[in-house]
Amino acid sequence: MFTLRLCRNFPRRFLKQPYSKQTVESESRFILERNSPSNRISCYHSNRNNVYNQYLHNNTRYGNSLAQNPAFYNHGMKRSFQTSSRRNLHPFLVWMLAKPLAKGTAMLSGRAFRKWWQSLPSEKRKVFVLLLQKNKYKIVIAGGVIGTGVGVYYLSHLESTPITHRTRFIAFTKKQFSEIAAEEYKQFTERYKDSLVNPDHPVYDMVAKVTRQLLEANSDIPELHGKNWSIHIINEPDKNAFVLPNGEIFVFTGILKTIINEDQLGIVLGHEISHVLLGHAAELISFAEIVDGLSIILLAAIWAFLPNDGIALVAQWFKNRVIEILLQMPYNRTLETEADEVGLQLAAKGCFDVRESSAFWECMALESEAGGQTDIELLSTHPSHQTRAENLDQLIPEALQLRDFCNCPTLPSKDPREMVKKLREHIKTSKSKDDVPLPSGVAIKV
Repeated sequence: MFTLRLCRNFPRRFLKQPYSKQTVESESRFILERNSPSNRISCYHSNRNNVYNQYLHNNTRYGNSLAQNPAFYNHGMKRSFQTSSRRNLHPFLVWMLAKPLAKGTAMLSGRAFRKWWQSLPSEKRKVFVLLLQKNKYKIVIAGGVIGTGVGVYYLSHLESTPITHRTRFIAFTKKQFSEIAAEEYKQFTERYKDSLVNPDHPVYDMVAKVTRQLLEANSDIPELHGKNWSIHIINEPDKNAFVLPNGEIFVFTGILKTIINEDQLGIVLGHEISHVLLGHAAELISFAEIVDGLSIILLAAIWAFLPNDGIALVAQWFKNRVIEILLQMPYNRTLETEADEVGLQLAAKGCFDVRESSAFWECMALESEAGGQTDIELLSTHPSHQTRAENLDQLIPEALQLRDFCNCPTLPSKDPREMVKKLREHIKTSKSKDDVPLPSGVAIKV
């Protein structure tokens, strides 16, 4: 049996009566249990939020977006996630189905235009060019109208990210994307239904404790409301964890065997929760929509103006690789870096040892090096382990300051980053990398 117990000073709407222990279903959802003295977890100081607000007035990095939000205590987080029944095909699904058709149509139309042009006598080509020149103003006006419409659509869908206040394009409403998230959740639970760890496994207690600590400490952030925060532990070797936009948390045992303590788990989950509160999933899909629209136009031009099908195929492949390397992957890396930075702030407010963030990614880099893996950042959707470690290391002083303003317990004098540095130096002087013991994570037996 697994229950989520709440802190004494947690918002009262979390503590609606009556709550009792309930059997956890196979989907491993959190079941809220009514607070009792024996079940209370250690809470933070009562003046924590007031002190934190004082910190925000003195800190200019994130402005006042993290300030205490009274609306949270009036509304609280919803304990369930429900969507209305869909009567029509979702616009996102329509677009996903239409994209291959649009690309195929662009290729065939461009190719048909090339064949038609090549078959025209020179006299008729001249007539066609003159016709274009005669109607050039109409063509410019039509292009201007279309461009204006696209521009209005783009500007009307711009919004600011929470916390970091970065302007980005979002093509879907929250309701539409909630429906997408619900469908995605069904797909993941179906895919991993045979690998779900039983909810009475001890590892659930650790993941639940860390998750609860993060959510309670950051309860002032409105974007964390209305989520059905649930845990799903997957018995797979993948070193991965992710959180769906509706709050469904998936943690693989592979990454639990890499994480060596709760602080590192807090860093990892803080990063994944940051993706949710920043709305990165909707942003990535919206960015892909822009890229695909431009790609379809470019695809039609390639097949229309290149001399033959062979060259067009090579150009199409080259175009796809260029878009992927120069547009999609850098954009993904930008969002990952943003989630690292915001996740570090969440972990600091949760009183985790933020120094473990840099140490964790240093260990991941060491493990990759020991396994002979080459981490080429340019060809990846994520920054390299070493880049993430260095970036987080620069942010740790600020995170430690935030941690102090939240009246968190004093950290141990032994810095985990120094331990990793000594390990790296030992590896350099060691005759064989196989003789170097790398840090091992939580022992998982399922």
